[in-house]
Amino acid sequence: MANSRNLKKRIRLVKNIAKVTKAMQVAASLKMKKSQEAALASRLFSQKLSQIASLVVGEKQIITNENIDLVLIAPDRGLCGSLISTLERGLKKSVESVGVSHVRIFCINKKATVIARRLGLDIIGVFDISVAKPDLTKMGAVVQMLSDDLKKDVVGKCLVGYAQFENLMSQKFAISQILPFEAESISDANVDILVEPNKAEVYENLVPRSMRLKLYQTILETAASEFSARAMAMKSASDNARDISVFLTSEYNKDRQASITAQIAEVIGAGLSSES
Repeated sequence: MANSRNLKKRIRLVKNIAKVTKAMQVAASLKMKKSQEAALASRLFSQKLSQIASLVVGEKQIITNENIDLVLIAPDRGLCGSLISTLERGLKKSVESVGVSHVRIFCINKKATVIARRLGLDIIGVFDISVAKPDLTKMGAVVQMLSDDLKKDVVGKCLVGYAQFENLMSQKFAISQILPFEAESISDANVDILVEPNKAEVYENLVPRSMRLKLYQTILETAASEFSARAMAMKSASDNARDISVFLTSEYNKDRQASITAQIAEVIGAGLSSES
């Protein structure tokens, strides 16, 4: 009987866990759809801005300073499968290729800080910016710090590392350069774009806008990756909880049947003893 009671408690516990993970799966799925749409829509705008910017950036800047500023963007919370581990492995590989001593880290939210500390990296700044609801004012502060470092020749380039959204099942660590400004070439050679009032003035205004847009785009990508990974992780957890519940219920039924059989045998045995 004691074993049966323990099994009943475990069955209730597993069923309660399944309810929680199912609710989290539904919530993540709803947020996932919106974040995916935002990330994909922003990609097109970012690409078009880069194409236009290719007309005014001028010659490619020669980088002599080996130091880099790297903005690390991580999910707001855990319970998103292997996404945070993927970010950590990708960051470690990228930093080792450059040299740990040459990398200065700016962390976007606490999870990014945890990753950077585990890798023993030099954390210069920490910004509390939710990837689900990014604060544009705080993003401007990040952009300003990166611009100042580049102007003062503290670093040679500024990068951002984030979780790039590919599809519901796949997210990967990616790095994008936001300074020095590098624009994409225009695919259509016949496109004629008029720049007013002049290229120099457009360039001065375009660079900070492009930086903010690239940073915003990477945050949207990370949000889409987080909610997609969490939805899949919670689905897997719910499925596992149901499987365990079925197994425990089967074990409970077997134990209960064995107990009933033993009780019947005792009754029959007692009856036979009294007759004799």
